[in-house]
Amino acid sequence: MKKSFKIIILTAAFVLSLFSSASFILPTLTRVNDIGITLGFFFTHYKVLFLGLSLAVPSGLIYTDWKATGRLRLRNVKLEVVTLVVVVGFTVLSFIVLSRVMPFRSLDNPTDTSADNTFIQDTDFVVGINFEGVTKAYPLTMMAWHHIVNDVLQGKPVALSYCPVCNTPIAFEAEVEGEVLQFDVATNYRANLVMVDRQTGSWWQQLTGRALQGELQGTALKTIPVHMMTWGAWKELHPDSLVLSRETGFDYDYDVLPSGGSYQEWKESNSVAHRLMQVTDTRYRARETILGVQVGEVFKAYPFSTLRDRAVINDEINGEPVVVLFEKTSQLASAFSRTLGDDTLILEDTTDEGTVMIRDRKTGSVWNLEGKAIGGELEGTDLKKLNYRNAFWFAWADFHPDTLLFPGD
Repeated sequence: MKKSFKIIILTAAFVLSLFSSASFILPTLTRVNDIGITLGFFFTHYKVLFLGLSLAVPSGLIYTDWKATGRLRLRNVKLEVVTLVVVVGFTVLSFIVLSRVMPFRSLDNPTDTSADNTFIQDTDFVVGINFEGVTKAYPLTMMAWHHIVNDVLQGKPVALSYCPVCNTPIAFEAEVEGEVLQFDVATNYRANLVMVDRQTGSWWQQLTGRALQGELQGTALKTIPVHMMTWGAWKELHPDSLVLSRETGFDYDYDVLPSGGSYQEWKESNSVAHRLMQVTDTRYRARETILGVQVGEVFKAYPFSTLRDRAVINDEINGEPVVVLFEKTSQLASAFSRTLGDDTLILEDTTDEGTVMIRDRKTGSVWNLEGKAIGGELEGTDLKKLNYRNAFWFAWADFHPDTLLFPGD
């Protein structure tokens, strides 16, 4: 075999092993025309095949030389041996790095405990979900370690996800065209979690809920509203809430975030978690927490630092009258349509014996932070929830560069 041809195929084997071993990090390395996510998916999808070929090529050349000469001389197969060692080294190194860089494992079929039997402090943060009549709290530190909880609520599959880097808790209905999907952590793209479903192997961007690659590419998961707030505030709203149990079978330290320390320390830090991510808009701190609201194809951000002591904001997005509710102690922010039948409500906050209450100007009905009337003429009425979520400013601005801002640019 000509030496030049041998070098070409050994180089090809080397390149295949390099890209296959590094496939999980490729989406993070480049954002040009989404080539990183495309290459990452391709080499991950065919990882076993490509690594097998990378091992088979030098091994086959060594065997061919041995059969041709009747003996195995190192000087004749130096390139093949070096390539074989490098391929094995890349493979082993990739598994070591992957286990350290992405040690997060999704949680399946979790067990629950009651609000009375919980291990959480009132000041700890949780992700709360109210779905099909079931209320459940997921401690934020547990979500940070697992990133994804594949759960079932009222017989319906639900995937609750959390990206600590972007501070985005998002829940999805985990069923597409009748097929139940279960999700794992795949990689990180644009500093945001990418999930992979076990059923089709498609990759999904957590912040948008849309499949980026694979059989279901272009499909969007249906989101379920969630709240992030202190456990004390959630328990007050839902005293009968279920709570995700710590009996998970994993040995993660659920008392702290994977980065160490508390959530409060994490979000107040000025450092950027991933040196490869791009901060595209510097009008606010990278880790400024915002409430991002979507109405149609229009997005608007409400930074917590501008909300401050404002419990109620009557606003309009894309022609839709909206209201944003905020409570600074619990850090609960939510957004609803102000349209109720033929009326457009105007809500305002009042203080009654030191307690802040939210009332609508027309009927004087009292509303809670989840958009439900809890007293007055409209008691029992729910405002329509908008598509909203908590996020760090850098992530929201990156994915929605045309976002509107409150109180204005």
